[in-house]
Amino acid sequence: MSQTDIANLKNRATSGERISSFAVVAALIWRCKAYSGDKKGRTSTLIIVIDVRPRVNPPLPSSYSGNALQPIKVSAFLEELESGPFSKVAEIISEGARSATDEYIRSTYDWMEQHRGLPNADYMVSSWLRLGFDEVEYPWGKPIYCCPVVNQMKDICWIFSDAMEGGVGAMVALPAEEMEKFEGCFSKFFA
Repeated sequence: MSQTDIANLKNRATSGERISSFAVVAALIWRCKAYSGDKKGRTSTLIIVIDVRPRVNPPLPSSYSGNALQPIKVSAFLEELESGPFSKVAEIISEGARSATDEYIRSTYDWMEQHRGLPNADYMVSSWLRLGFDEVEYPWGKPIYCCPVVNQMKDICWIFSDAMEGGVGAMVALPAEEMEKFEGCFSKFFA
């Protein structure tokens, strides 16, 4: 998605308040993922992964290089995701991220330690937007493109910077039939 696509998504998602690029891209991906399945009449859950450095008390320094990520689970009815206003889907994701208080983060880490894993969800969207890969200077120059090498897991999507265009890329893996529906929904959204 180009910078213009992201700006258009943000305009569709808000009425003036600030919203992140991650929230609008994750909202579109979640909507298209919901559309691609055949699970009508139920709730869809999404895990978004957030950086907890500024959210814990005391805050961790931005230079902290340990694992400072937190899964946040959000839910919506499939009908709401597929045909409700896009702004509502983006709002659900933004609210989920805002709900990550120090107390919530600590209780989630306790839960993950006790249960040895992530909470169950239909899909997970993880952002690589701020990892800084596009800023690394190699002897031959900056990278043109950076993303995960392979994504064989159909339940995870990575969002990453597109260094050439200043836009955003997303790596989505789904079974062929679902991917066809996903691509149709995605293309229709920008038409």
